[in-house]
Amino acid sequence: MPLSVLEAVLLASLSYFWVDMRDGPNYFFYFMGILISLEFVGQAFGRVLCAVSRKQVSANSLSSVCLLLFGTVAGFMPSYDAIPPIFQWLSWVTPAAYAFEGV
Repeated sequence: MPLSVLEAVLLASLSYFWVDMRDGPNYFFYFMGILISLEFVGQAFGRVLCAVSRKQVSANSLSSVCLLLFGTVAGFMPSYDAIPPIFQWLSWVTPAAYAFEGV
């Protein structure tokens, strides 16, 4: 857990000022909190996939497919309206979509 927080803090410290986001400590700590939360959600999701599958190979394959789907509908590349209606519900269950919206 401390390494995950350290990783998120380093990423937030470098990327926040490099991208030149809003000035103010409250915005920075909000951004850092979102990154720490997304880190923990990703770890929990990986643990759930490991618990559900019997073998490591199937957990890796399942996580790759889930990350591909989540990344596709998270809102980074296509906007919500550009996603086909049959896949729009996936953006409601994607943690990265909420993190992207919060940022």
